[in-house]
Amino acid sequence: MKIRRERPCQRLNHRVNAPVRIEMPEGVFRAVDWSLGGFLIEGYSGGSVPGDEIAVTVHIPFQGFDISFPVEAKVVRASEDGQLAAAFGEVGDREHEIMAHFIDHLVRGSMTSTEDVILRIDTPVTMVATKPDPNPDTEVPLRRRLLKTLAMTAFYFTAGLGVAAYAAVVFNSNFMRLEIDTAVVSAPLEPIIATTDGRIGQVTVAPGDAVIRATPLIVIEDARLQQAIDMAGVEVDRATMELLARQRELGAEEGRLNDYHAIAVGQIERTGARIRSLEKQAALAMAQKQRFETLFGEGWTTNSKLDQVRSSYAALAGKLEEARSLMHERRMLLDSIEDGRFYNGGKFEGQLKELQAAVDLGADQVMLAKDELSALKRHRRSLVLSAPTDGRILKLLKNVGSSVRHGEKIAMFERDEARTIEAFLTQEEVLEIGLGDMATVYFPSLDRRANAVVTGIDRTTGYVDEMESRYIWRGPKDRSAKVTLSFTDMDVRDIRRIYTPGLPAVVIFKRRNTDEMKGWIKDNLIRAVTLAGRET
Repeated sequence: MKIRRERPCQRLNHRVNAPVRIEMPEGVFRAVDWSLGGFLIEGYSGGSVPGDEIAVTVHIPFQGFDISFPVEAKVVRASEDGQLAAAFGEVGDREHEIMAHFIDHLVRGSMTSTEDVILRIDTPVTMVATKPDPNPDTEVPLRRRLLKTLAMTAFYFTAGLGVAAYAAVVFNSNFMRLEIDTAVVSAPLEPIIATTDGRIGQVTVAPGDAVIRATPLIVIEDARLQQAIDMAGVEVDRATMELLARQRELGAEEGRLNDYHAIAVGQIERTGARIRSLEKQAALAMAQKQRFETLFGEGWTTNSKLDQVRSSYAALAGKLEEARSLMHERRMLLDSIEDGRFYNGGKFEGQLKELQAAVDLGADQVMLAKDELSALKRHRRSLVLSAPTDGRILKLLKNVGSSVRHGEKIAMFERDEARTIEAFLTQEEVLEIGLGDMATVYFPSLDRRANAVVTGIDRTTGYVDEMESRYIWRGPKDRSAKVTLSFTDMDVRDIRRIYTPGLPAVVIFKRRNTDEMKGWIKDNLIRAVTLAGRET
């Protein structure tokens, strides 16, 4: 037998003619064939020559989508008939893997090209019938009867449902839920504190009655304060009477000064009239003196006559000067009268300024006494304890007539504000509740249900001994732990209107298991029920 040996192929990569478009600056061309090393196109009319490096974009159409990536290529051959062969330059790992994937599947036959698109060839699958094979009535055994089958099926189905429902109830009650019937609706509490030592004189409202803000609740009587108020009233009366006496003395003094003022004015007027008369007499005497001096110089009169005339003129001049001095003195006295003093027989009298100062001091004393009385009365009003907000007196700790000390609690006041639910649990039950847990609250007296959330857990509330100021241990069955819940999904006004403080409630919690074995059993039961539901 003749053996033919073919020359080995010198190509490093498989060439395929699957549709690939090469985008170049001169346009977009369809590759005649391509491989991992390069491509061949036809109809090229550019001026590229072998050795030129050009930037191209390779478009691989696959299943109606284009997979494109840029790459550098080097011209290997360019013919005159428009063929251009180029080799790919540096190709990235991702682009090289994409082209290798397409070429490998095209060579293996997993992909094929249809017109301008590369398509994946799917493996045919034999369809499975969805309808069961027919079962003729003739093949059913005679022992099977339709009525009996239906009856037994209904019986077992009903019994199964009952058992499942009972098991679900038992499981839910013992593992999932915790029902507490020792709960009550409450509002914030505030103690009413005595503001001073004394005794309770009056309680204006009864415990439980709704009151509004600033309503008087309790009146505290203080005997010492009342005595101080009475004494302050007497002091006001005394200061007022003294002020009236000083005012009367001032009025009498002002009357006397007015009289002296009128007398002084009359004296000044009379002195003025005398001065004017003396001035005229002095002028006449001056003229007569000048005539006699002229006559004496001519020798018609004697020296004695001239001396007599001169003496008369000097006397009138002296009287005029005296009258003017008296006028000045009386004007000064008038000014002193206006200042509250007057001259009487060689001494000054008058107490107008002193009496005015006494009246002012008396007025100040009256004002201070009234201020002291007002302060004591305000303090007495502070002994009337009023409601801090809308609410009610929950409990009176002191009776009417009982003595109280400053800072002592007299009553407990329940504020009509945000309602909360307080549930009392045992020390074992409180371990199964967590902060933020949702709960359902049932109000038997209203036949209503509401959603609530746990906002506080206090295990030591029932352990506090207020008399000895220490904690004391209670029994395991005592409900000494307190859980506080807040309403959710309700308006505050509706909560205040519907749920009054003291309303009994039943709280249903979602139980948390602290026992590891119970937790494992619970988790597996929940998982089993969930899987059974999914299979059903």
